[in-house]
Amino acid sequence: MTVSPSQFPPPFDPESVIAKSVLSADKQLPVGVLIVGAGPAGLACAIRLMQLLEKETELKASLGDFPVAVLEKGKYPGAHLLSGAVINPVAFRKLFPNLKDSDFPFYGPVDKE
Repeated sequence: MTVSPSQFPPPFDPESVIAKSVLSADKQLPVGVLIVGAGPAGLACAIRLMQLLEKETELKASLGDFPVAVLEKGKYPGAHLLSGAVINPVAFRKLFPNLKDSDFPFYGPVDKE
């Protein structure tokens, strides 16, 4: 049996809760790809997408002056993180293979609980 999202509509009228643009066209900023959320996943997505776009110059040019933008509701990227700041650097090493461990923005290794 195939299930489709349209078989389960939301329990409200989506048009009543979707934010409408309040800016005039001259105040809007057109972007190619908008990533919502500047947490670890959003920032990793933006970084990796820009790395891939560097190799696809025609595609990058077709996305306009701002090929990738990140929208964050907090005052700064990651403002809503509740992490204990224990980070496994494997993902950083994959995103930035040319950086040395001393270049990562960490205070120091965690050597005990």
